[in-house]
Amino acid sequence: MQIDTESKQFLRLKASLVFSLILGLAACGGGGGGGGGGGAPDPGPAPNPDLSSRNFMPTTVGARWIYQDSDGSALITTRLTGTRAVAGGTGTVQQSSDPNEGETVLLADSSGVRQIPGNNAEALAAAGGPLQILRYPLRLGDSHVVLDKNLGAVMDFDGDGVLDSVAARADTVMLALESIDTPAGRLADCLHTRTTAVMTVQSSRLKRAIVVTTVSDDWLAPGIGPVRNETTATSEGISNKSSRMITAYGVGSVRSESVAPTASAAALNSGLPLGAGAALDIAFSEAMDSSTLAGALTVLDANGQPVAGTVTVAERSLKFVPKSAWLSGKYTAKLSTAAQDLVGNGLVAAQEWRFEIDATAPTLTNSSPIAGAVDVPLAAAIILNFSEPVDPASVNAGSISIQAGGISPSLTQFAVNGAQVTLTPDRPLTRGSSVTISIDKVRDLAGNAAAYQSLSFSADPGRFGAAQRLKPSVLDMNAGYHVAVGDLNGDGRVDVVASTTYVQLGWPYGLQVFYQQADGSLGGGVPIALTGFCPVSGLVAGDLNGDGRQDLVVNKGSCGIDIYTQTLAGQLQLDSSIASPSSIGTVVRLADMNGDGRLDIVTFGADNAVVQVWRNNAGSWLLNDSVAVSVAIAGELDLAVGDLNGDGRPDIAVTAQRLSGYAGAALLYQGADGHLGAPVMLMVADQNETASNVAIGDLNGDGRADLVLSYRVNGLALFAQGSGGQLGAMQRLGEGSSPLLLADLNGDGRLDVLMGGIATSSFVTRLQTSDGNLAAEASYPAKFKGFSAYTGVLALGDVNGDGRPDVIFSDEVFVQRPVPLMSQSLKPGARLAGGWNQRLRAGVGAALAAQGRR
Repeated sequence: MQIDTESKQFLRLKASLVFSLILGLAACGGGGGGGGGGGAPDPGPAPNPDLSSRNFMPTTVGARWIYQDSDGSALITTRLTGTRAVAGGTGTVQQSSDPNEGETVLLADSSGVRQIPGNNAEALAAAGGPLQILRYPLRLGDSHVVLDKNLGAVMDFDGDGVLDSVAARADTVMLALESIDTPAGRLADCLHTRTTAVMTVQSSRLKRAIVVTTVSDDWLAPGIGPVRNETTATSEGISNKSSRMITAYGVGSVRSESVAPTASAAALNSGLPLGAGAALDIAFSEAMDSSTLAGALTVLDANGQPVAGTVTVAERSLKFVPKSAWLSGKYTAKLSTAAQDLVGNGLVAAQEWRFEIDATAPTLTNSSPIAGAVDVPLAAAIILNFSEPVDPASVNAGSISIQAGGISPSLTQFAVNGAQVTLTPDRPLTRGSSVTISIDKVRDLAGNAAAYQSLSFSADPGRFGAAQRLKPSVLDMNAGYHVAVGDLNGDGRVDVVASTTYVQLGWPYGLQVFYQQADGSLGGGVPIALTGFCPVSGLVAGDLNGDGRQDLVVNKGSCGIDIYTQTLAGQLQLDSSIASPSSIGTVVRLADMNGDGRLDIVTFGADNAVVQVWRNNAGSWLLNDSVAVSVAIAGELDLAVGDLNGDGRPDIAVTAQRLSGYAGAALLYQGADGHLGAPVMLMVADQNETASNVAIGDLNGDGRADLVLSYRVNGLALFAQGSGGQLGAMQRLGEGSSPLLLADLNGDGRLDVLMGGIATSSFVTRLQTSDGNLAAEASYPAKFKGFSAYTGVLALGDVNGDGRPDVIFSDEVFVQRPVPLMSQSLKPGARLAGGWNQRLRAGVGAALAAQGRR
């Protein structure tokens, strides 16, 4: 039978290991280990005296030796634990912390010292029987046979399931007395012995003998015992070397050091209560004998009754964990001097710690804002009050989180003052957002973790409340690519009209009116029948026939413009149409362009970039103007009407995706003959950008209509009209957005800025102050997010009857909330609703004012 080289090596080393376990010196724990240098012979006072009395193998109960192996593994402790009757005498039981080393018994008598297998000895050791470790008299140069025996078939060395026969012979010679250096100090007159052992194993697998030779050099210090070992095992050319060195010892009163250990318990000395899950941790000044610690510790409750628990020991520490959870109350921990270090030095003095257990976790008792609060200021700090002081180290983004739009919990600042925690978000809360504070595992000073708790509140929505959705008549339908407002049924309440589309179609092919109800709410959508199959591309409402009722203009692109007038019964009916191919993709506005008191229709078409003015001829529509604008890239059109030069006549300003020459806007001034002049391209030095949106109105409070542009890059810009009717240089007003409207939002008589913010899913307001400047922007979250082509997605009107203008942004309605200034300045009523309708689009108010000055 063949066997590979790796298996042979395994067999040889296994045999070497086993033999070392049998023949290693018993006092060294049964085998090699440790490291150290060689020794130097000491001259003896006599030629060759008997050394038996030097006690090289002490058998004192309680003796202990601590060794370090050369492989750097954990320290190994060998101790003499008691006595046992063996072989006609009384021996001393020797045990090792190394689980690979079995129990042995040392029997010392007049013939020397023998090692006898203990109760848990392996079969091989048991077969070897007593080993003569030392023989008396003991003289240098003497030798004796430790073992010479055929042990029989006692162990399967080669792993084939068959016990192999073993024969062993070991001889020990006394070499010299030497001084050696060890981690435990310099030791003099150490007896250097050498044991040579030969073990022959008859391998049933290999069908031949394997011979293992072991040479073990040992040094035994007088009154101390084995202190050093070096072993070399060789078999068929393979060698294995190991060593072991003493690091500490305690044999009776002879010890490597005599410093008594001390104990400390920082948590127990802190004066602070411990938590329900606390363990008692005690630290020692040096490595301790673990077998002495558990019995040295006693924990008592307030009634003096012992607390059952588990003691876990390490080299320099002790941990006590109660069997049952701690109850709140006072306790005492006692540690007696029975706690000893590795060499048997007892604790310097018994110690006692009195401590308190707080087993109650903190709870949130109240907060500011309180749970369920509304209109919480956006920049307000959030204050949490707990039932007891909390540990600052436990307060972080992992234990307290903020869930709110735009808030990053990792950037929230936390401040702890006793039982109060103050949260300061890194930025203001989002208007109208629902805010949830989650608390989990905030700990008190005792370490008790709070159970999960949460509270929610609503951030101040600001001037405008949370969004209310328009509800089309069909579920699978969206509304709001184009919106307008007006009293479309003559009941004195402002309604909303919006384009609609089926979700699968993706284009606004329908139209529905959402009528305001008596309670101020908006009803479900009521469809309006449209002619043709063209998408709605513009909406505007106004009194087109002078009957005091709001009518509706619907731009349908290539299908032309339809005019719906309101009947006496409050019904919208198709009255007339304007066929205008140039109106494809147009924007549409209403303004009295000629001062006759009737609203005219103004459009800007994408097809050929033509501005058209359709004059209201008391029931018919006459094309008054058709002016082409030079456009580099058509699309994304916007149009505003207002008196830009102070001559009392409404003028027109338009923008496109890109005008020729990167003009900011094209201005069409109305002449004295009532017709528009050629476009004047507004060029701004060093600004190669066309505005995305335009509005006209008095934005600085001087009574003159100004030009306001919103650029993607350059932001919001004002071109103020001077006293001579000229537009001034561009004034930057901050960030811009789309769409853009000017209207009096707060009832103070001054025009404010309303922007759609469609790229950021929000709309923005900037109020005009009394000095003609704009206040900081206020942003309100919204659902709609598109691009600047949706100029008709934003409208303004009092759609709940409270006298305040509300915002309609796509299919969301944002009702304006009561503000002290507005409640003092505005009174709800039908006339106010009509007045707001006249300001639906940027510049309409200014245009009407201009006509009034004629």
